[in-house]
Amino acid sequence: IIVTGGADRTVRVWQDDSLTLNAELHGHKTVVADVVVNEPALHFASCDASRCVRVWHLHTYQCVQSVTDLEPHPPENKLGALMVDMVSHRLVAAGAYLSIWGVEPKKMAAELSSPRAKDTVQGHTSSVVSIAYSHRFGQFISLCEGGEVHVNEYQPRSGTAPRILSFNTSNGHDGALLSAGTLDSNGSRLFTGSANGLVRLWNTNSGEAMVEEMSEAEAREFVVRAG
Repeated sequence: IIVTGGADRTVRVWQDDSLTLNAELHGHKTVVADVVVNEPALHFASCDASRCVRVWHLHTYQCVQSVTDLEPHPPENKLGALMVDMVSHRLVAAGAYLSIWGVEPKKMAAELSSPRAKDTVQGHTSSVVSIAYSHRFGQFISLCEGGEVHVNEYQPRSGTAPRILSFNTSNGHDGALLSAGTLDSNGSRLFTGSANGLVRLWNTNSGEAMVEEMSEAEAREFVVRAG
């Protein structure tokens, strides 16, 4: 299936082979910012600009849980990206900061715990466009339109993810707004794409730009992984 959400506050589920509309799901009060599918758990989740996260059943399309992040996310005070990681059993949303909820293995609709301990340092200053998790390094990486990249190291015992690195990618994109980002399959390099069509590679451990020319296979990987 394909799940989409947008400015009309509606989540839509499509049949991937025929693009037939299977369902229109209502409940969000503001723009749907992101959706994420966890097919093995038979659920998918959506988040909106008012910081509401809704969990839906993949077959019945019923909303099985709704939770609102009550913590502020200045300056825009909204969520921009969502992901679920069933290895660390966490549902993660990104606004100015990361919001992390614990979920039971293979039960994405389980009762969500309290969100996160907020970073004490400055959060993102513009809309978040992507969040990813590196299993190799145990890190959440989030990036925003203004080019800021935050690397947070996940602490399983506390369920928090303190920031260990921040860097800015705007120079590599000639000052254009970022529009997409994803990690490579090894979780060690960050692809970023901007509104002017540029795609760049970054080392997530140092924040340094990787200047080598992107291969055709890497370009295809970025398109597939960034959606």
